[in-house]
Amino acid sequence: MVVYRCRPLDRARPASWARPVWSVSALLITVVWAIAAEPVPSCSDAAPCGPDWGGMTEVGLAVGLLYWFARLPELTLIAAPALAAMVAWRELPGADRTSQVANFAVIEALILGWAAARGRLAARSGQRRLVERAAGVRYRLPEPVGPLVRGSIPLAAGLVRCAVTAGAVLLGLSGIRADERHADRAAHITATVTHRGEETVRVRTADERRITVDAFYPEDHVVGSTVTVLEDGSWRRLVAEPYDAFGWQLLALTAGLPGLSFLTVGVLARRRAAALRRAPVPALRVVTTDRAGDPVVIRTVGPVRRPRTSEKPLLKALSDTGSDVRMTEEVSALHVHPELRPAEASPRSDQGLPLGPVLLLLVGFAVTAVLVT
Repeated sequence: MVVYRCRPLDRARPASWARPVWSVSALLITVVWAIAAEPVPSCSDAAPCGPDWGGMTEVGLAVGLLYWFARLPELTLIAAPALAAMVAWRELPGADRTSQVANFAVIEALILGWAAARGRLAARSGQRRLVERAAGVRYRLPEPVGPLVRGSIPLAAGLVRCAVTAGAVLLGLSGIRADERHADRAAHITATVTHRGEETVRVRTADERRITVDAFYPEDHVVGSTVTVLEDGSWRRLVAEPYDAFGWQLLALTAGLPGLSFLTVGVLARRRAAALRRAPVPALRVVTTDRAGDPVVIRTVGPVRRPRTSEKPLLKALSDTGSDVRMTEEVSALHVHPELRPAEASPRSDQGLPLGPVLLLLVGFAVTAVLVT
């Protein structure tokens, strides 16, 4: 795709600081810093390690915003303030100085991303108004031959993924409730750690029984230390390690983030398509190619006014004598009139950042690998 430059539209472009590369880089650096600066608490009977739904939500929003900053500024306006509020409410109170500074940096990166998204949306509206003023007439689009289908595929994909997310959350909560029911009925047994495995600990009870118990964090239980074991028939676990719904949380994130992105894309596509049908739209000069051959046809709906603020016209026309050019005939072949050619093409760097959903998936896998290891 070739994009042709027009000075009024160039002046309406967002500022250079609003480019997604700056906000994406700032958020990525500050989030990594905040994760590295946060101390990892040890599991104990006094402070059990339970499922952290709030922390997983923060991670999910941070990963999603790395993509939404670049491609979905509409969703950024909602997600960035939500994540900033969660960081201020959950991470700042009680944290040490280094962790507080890192989390303040995350909030500042979110403010930068929100302002950049707002600026890009404002610039988009300004460019749209310029185009509307440049159009001399408005026409209604032809009636569609069928139902409105634009955005249907992203909506369907988003709904399926959101349904998977809801199912994962419900299964995680169900596992937590089942664990709590077992814990209410279980007997509390004090035991001494005698051995640590990769995912288990072996303990010796007061009546000299030796029991092997599953442990997600065996490194937190030193050999010779005392732990409390809950026992309900054949069901056993450590008091310090309740049911961990990390697997269901990870499934919810991997399905929910793309699902939310697909839903937003689908809703925006439907709204824009419906807006084109509600009222007459500006009619501008267009260039089309006849599918039967290679001729290029230039048609206009009325007089075409060349912008006086441009150094060069968008198209070099046959008649270049005035600011108003009226084209009333079709040009059958471009090679017959080589002067009908683009005046100036913009560099590829001006055509946007070529990002896609692959970025979101790669970052999600990277964060998952960090959390697992």
